[in-house]
Amino acid sequence: MFQPAKNGKITTHIVNQFRSRIFKGELKPGQILPPEKDLMVEFGVSKQTLRESLRALEIMGLLQIKRGASGGPVVQPVDLATTRESIMNFLFFENVRVEDLSAVRKIIEPQLVRQLAGTLSAQGKQALVEVHELCKRNYDPAKLKGITDEINFHVFMARQSGNSTLVLILDFVNNLLANLKKAIKPDDVFVEMVQVGHQRIVDSLLADDGEGAANNMLLHLCEVEQALATLAAKAETQATLPR
Repeated sequence: MFQPAKNGKITTHIVNQFRSRIFKGELKPGQILPPEKDLMVEFGVSKQTLRESLRALEIMGLLQIKRGASGGPVVQPVDLATTRESIMNFLFFENVRVEDLSAVRKIIEPQLVRQLAGTLSAQGKQALVEVHELCKRNYDPAKLKGITDEINFHVFMARQSGNSTLVLILDFVNNLLANLKKAIKPDDVFVEMVQVGHQRIVDSLLADDGEGAANNMLLHLCEVEQALATLAAKAETQATLPR
């Protein structure tokens, strides 16, 4: 099944072989890998090296290592949370600004809601209202409440498009912004602004008004960008003041 690991970065060689076979569909989600001793022979490596490689694959979300007598490495489909964390780890070191994240949102989200208008089923519209109402009840970033619900409002519309790439992009962008909100803890004025912005978008989508939805989404994103940038600058200034 596998080729013996070469000299050099042996763990990387093993990981790449697994990734290749998983991506080609030769190893499928739920499939249990051969016993550890068999894999050691195939790769020509020690138990420690093999386990380091499997652990790396587990961190990547490609495997789950089940414990116990009947356990072992099992192939896993990579989920959204694992992918998001990997991207967020990269962007953390890139010093991404609010303006950078907002630029991505302003390119994508107005067009997204423009396309959704007129295509949402009655069931989809009801689900949108429910997501919005849940956010209205729970959203209070100053108390670290309901931030996930606010993210879900935007990700919901990406899911309705059926485009998994959009779901991934909006999920990690909104989660990065959520981390900022947790740090600066916006006030009631910010919360009210978000709720009003969401309501305008919902009303447009319920009326099948694509241009109205796009314009209201763009307005909402601009308002949020400006408010977060102002609050972040204020928080940074306060942090540097002598105590």
